[in-house]
Amino acid sequence: MLRVLEYGPDREATFRPFAVSGLEQLVAAAASTPLLWVDASSPEPEETTALADQFGWHPLVREDITHGGQRQKAEQFPGQVLAVLRLPRAGAARSEDLYVVQAEHVLVTVHTMPDEWLDRRAAEVAARTDIATHCAAGAMATLLGAIADTYETSIDRLEELVERQEADALSGEGDPGPALRRNAGARTIIADVRRSCGQLREVVGVFVRRELLDTVHTAELDLEMRDVLDHVIRSHEDLDTLHDRMSALADTRLAMVAYRQNEITKKLSAWAAVLLVPTIVTGWFGMNFHHMIGLANRWGELYALALILGVMGGIYAIMRRARWL
Repeated sequence: MLRVLEYGPDREATFRPFAVSGLEQLVAAAASTPLLWVDASSPEPEETTALADQFGWHPLVREDITHGGQRQKAEQFPGQVLAVLRLPRAGAARSEDLYVVQAEHVLVTVHTMPDEWLDRRAAEVAARTDIATHCAAGAMATLLGAIADTYETSIDRLEELVERQEADALSGEGDPGPALRRNAGARTIIADVRRSCGQLREVVGVFVRRELLDTVHTAELDLEMRDVLDHVIRSHEDLDTLHDRMSALADTRLAMVAYRQNEITKKLSAWAAVLLVPTIVTGWFGMNFHHMIGLANRWGELYALALILGVMGGIYAIMRRARWL
């Protein structure tokens, strides 16, 4: 489905649908507007072809958008910039990709995600007072800032997840397998978001450089883009910290498992030492010799029993003092 949003005097700041057959007339009518934003949500092949032909996309831009599956990047082509962006979805099955082709006065977005997110961005772009000056570059700054905020929101949810697992780590008893599996799953999500955030940092860094675009940036827009870059860098550093915390948490869980196993081994060894005494004593006196001390004594069995209990009690006391029992 194709939608269009035209910014200018007496223009509504909401997308409206249009047919692909009217694309040429639409572009001609919006030639005097500071920004024409065309949004293609899950476009059909003929719609993508029409957009590529109308706006003169480079063959590599056509290929990337048609085939999809690209890493986040920003590439400069004659008269246009292709930006591949990704919205993180911490805990979801997959992230959302957004392809943006920016010219001086035209912005084309291609995606398969729900339209609500871009509808909110359209309202934010409409609230800007510099659209007449920065045109599509101002709208791109809004998109990049919103994506950076999305990463920060995802980091907040991931931090809550890490804090819950840290709180459960020291109190966890029983089989550690489920906790370790949850830990591994959380680390996988954090690593995926961190990798995506690192790619976004490269993309924003490209836009920060003045030489990327043919349009003239003012100091205000440069400052805004640098602020977005600072947010992305901070998000990436926070994700590094979360990843390190999850790795340390996994090591802590394994150390606790080893500690519990060591405690069990100590107890088993101590009881084995205690129970070894009657085995030795009864084995000694159970040998078939006629002449042994105590065998002919009337109270021999009591002496043997007293010896067993005395030695066992002594070993038990030693193990207790050593905190093995």
